[in-house]
Amino acid sequence: VVTPAVNSTIAQNLRNSGINALTINLLAEVVELCQQLGIYEPILEMQESGASNKELLDALEGELNPTKFVHYLSAKYKFSEYQVVLIYAIGSVHPIFAASSLISNFQSQIVHVPVVFFYPGEYDQTGMMLFGKLQRENYYRAFLMNLE
Repeated sequence: VVTPAVNSTIAQNLRNSGINALTINLLAEVVELCQQLGIYEPILEMQESGASNKELLDALEGELNPTKFVHYLSAKYKFSEYQVVLIYAIGSVHPIFAASSLISNFQSQIVHVPVVFFYPGEYDQTGMMLFGKLQRENYYRAFLMNLE
């Protein structure tokens, strides 16, 4: 499991090796963007009042989508200044964002820098299954990194 502390350690080890690494916590970025858009408190109030997950997702849908989110991150970070981008907490932003849609959108914004997604699930060359349980997302451009 890649926790913020583990991801920080990985990034620090890369930096100690002379590799300039950017780490992105997707959940923290979603919360920050919702706060900037002025929808964070209303969404929390909806959740506290017993709104269903579908109602919450419907409320977010107009404001958050993978394209807008990745453009927000591109404006915030200068990806070209880094040698690698490490992205984690993708399970925390599901079902707001599907991993495959985020990966596709990142590919259009980060062209010359490797992007590593720490994905909490299974991948088998034909698709990804979040947490090893949710419906498979067909995605063919990702590949498994074995860090052992």
